[in-house]
Amino acid sequence: MSEVKTGKKIEKSEANTMDRSKMGVALASNDAEVEAQAHPALVQCPHCASVVRIVQYDSVYAWYTCGCCGGAFYS
Repeated sequence: MSEVKTGKKIEKSEANTMDRSKMGVALASNDAEVEAQAHPALVQCPHCASVVRIVQYDSVYAWYTCGCCGGAFYS
């Protein structure tokens, strides 16, 4: 899990209209436990450049919000 990819920025106006049930939260801490069926990844937030940890579930999360700045992005 050492590879870091950069997320694709979502503008705030677009994020406000997106389905919140498909939103994941990117964590700034590496202390969170990850469920077995999840795929953890490191992503650089395109808003604040923080490297955050996301959990990717197949067909669950379509977009994420940064745990540091609250900016929305695709992984």
